[in-house]
Amino acid sequence: MKLKHNSAIAKYRNPLGAVPAGTKVKLRIDLLEKGLLKGAEVKAVVDRNGETTAFPMKVHADHIDGTITAPSDPKLYYYYFEITEGDKITYVGCREETSTGDAYTSDVVPRGFQLTVYAKKFSTPDWAKKGIMYQIFPDRFAQGDEENLRRGAQYHRNMGRRVVVHSSWNERPISKATDGFDNYDPVDYFGGDLRGIIDKLPDIADMGVSVIYMNPIVEAASNHRYNTGDYYMVDPILGTMEDFEELCKKAHELGIKIILDGVYSHTGSDSRYFNKNYNYDTCGAYQDPGSSYYSWYRFHGSRDEYDCWWGFHSLPEVNEFDPDWQKTVVSGKNSVIKFWLNKGADGFRLDVADELPDEVLELMRTAVKEVGDDRLLLGEVWEDATTKVSYGKQREYCMGNALDCIMNYPLRKAIIAFMEQHIHGEKFANLLESQQNNYPKEMYYSHMNLLSSHDVARIKTVLGTDNEGDGLSRDEQGRYVMNNREETRGRELMRIAYVLTFSLPGMPCVYYGDEQEMEGFKDPFNREPYVTKSPAMKRFISDLGRFRKATPALATGACGFTYRYNNVIVILRFILGGEDTFGNPGEDGVYVIVVNPTALELKFELDIHDIVEGLSEEEVKKLSEFTPMSANCLKGKATVVRASDSVLIFKVPSREYGIIKVN
Repeated sequence: MKLKHNSAIAKYRNPLGAVPAGTKVKLRIDLLEKGLLKGAEVKAVVDRNGETTAFPMKVHADHIDGTITAPSDPKLYYYYFEITEGDKITYVGCREETSTGDAYTSDVVPRGFQLTVYAKKFSTPDWAKKGIMYQIFPDRFAQGDEENLRRGAQYHRNMGRRVVVHSSWNERPISKATDGFDNYDPVDYFGGDLRGIIDKLPDIADMGVSVIYMNPIVEAASNHRYNTGDYYMVDPILGTMEDFEELCKKAHELGIKIILDGVYSHTGSDSRYFNKNYNYDTCGAYQDPGSSYYSWYRFHGSRDEYDCWWGFHSLPEVNEFDPDWQKTVVSGKNSVIKFWLNKGADGFRLDVADELPDEVLELMRTAVKEVGDDRLLLGEVWEDATTKVSYGKQREYCMGNALDCIMNYPLRKAIIAFMEQHIHGEKFANLLESQQNNYPKEMYYSHMNLLSSHDVARIKTVLGTDNEGDGLSRDEQGRYVMNNREETRGRELMRIAYVLTFSLPGMPCVYYGDEQEMEGFKDPFNREPYVTKSPAMKRFISDLGRFRKATPALATGACGFTYRYNNVIVILRFILGGEDTFGNPGEDGVYVIVVNPTALELKFELDIHDIVEGLSEEEVKKLSEFTPMSANCLKGKATVVRASDSVLIFKVPSREYGIIKVN
């Protein structure tokens, strides 16, 4: 049966993408054979876990059309079509390998097109949609006051904690058990502190950065501080509360927001709440069932049997449904969340968000927004957050009541696979298309688009070696030295990978030291002290940051994608008519970004009017009325061979890119 429906094109589904609850969505199927389906009955079926609602559609000579109403309950839904001709039923649904795009016909109930329905009033801060992020692992970034390390190390030693202080910033992190101990423990410190970040703020701002995300800064018995000791205290190795308040104040003066790491699914066993080591002046849950913190945790018969994070007894899990825990950490007048926001933080990145129940995430978002609508809640989610299932439940991160945005690890994975040519342009474009169509726009434009982080190998190492460190022991990862070929490959591919993150909707994120071509496989080699070794890469990423910051179309402009030769990805970003994709004032501009990760120079033709997938009906109209007269490459080595009407002919050298302004 010859027909066409594409859920990513406004002609066939309007409005596109995720929609607020109760929205009426127009659907269309084109009939590609004359007289097809005359007398047939057609329905659009909205489905959630087998519960369906059917909407009648009208058959015309050359097409079918109708309207569905998005359910009033914000959830994840799917839709497909049912065509009845006498005794025969034909279904029209989505291809199995995706959740959006072109339809296919089937004799059985098919996979539906994804329909994300979110709360009507969901919005995210404008600064996030326009943001450029810089992630800092505090102990390894910069030291501003060496006395902090001396005093802080003594503070921890006085508690009987193991502390290893590096004698030089140029040493490597410890990666194995130290003398006298059976297991590796991340207790080696270089002395990076808040004062060091304050000193570097002008340099960070010069890169175009508008958001700093810091790994945990609260007092804890490790260099990563994910084993919280005291929620209300800055770790003394990092400085004081006064240092934190000064950091926020001076960052804000430079137009930079501060995001903290919120670690709330567990605490440290060595904390004032559990107090297994008797280091604090409180009565902890481990010490006494009568402790005011006892209900925070789940014990099983004895104090040494309790729920803990992934089996680590040093990380007892909290009971997030406990009323006292909720009041202390989330909802109380001086809760942990509100305390740090009132001290100057602009939001939180929630560690292991999938281990926090949806109901608790909603409480957290409510608490954050009570301090200010412009505060952000960013979640650590490694998969597609719209379809994520964890602990046997469909998660509701994206329905407008829980998270504002997520760490976009699926995009990172796809960029790496495309750079390494493990996937072709079509599959990469499908991923971009599905993210644009399945996430609420407010969320999609606020995602943290990262290439490196404290939890994954650095991007230069991954692209240079085509390996995340898998199959290598920790010793082998630590000893690995990239050869000249790997260095060159990693550098070239890293440049164009960053071009992609700076060209797509969402907050591009630079992990500290990537701008210096720092290398390293997994923890702790991705957490080495910051070094200055690549002025050229620093200039490159800084230039990208400043350009994006000065170019509204690259932040909140409309976005479309396509590919050529299955090797070149093409991104179209534009603002036309003085309004961005959210209807806010924005400077007009049309930009085409082309990226070629292959070893071949490629020449291809592009009609920008053909890039319609992902664009709204209004955006398609604006683009159709725009006739390019010329185009020039602002950045990169791509060239525009010819510009005629809406057709552009490009030439892109091997492992190169171009950011082209179309006039």
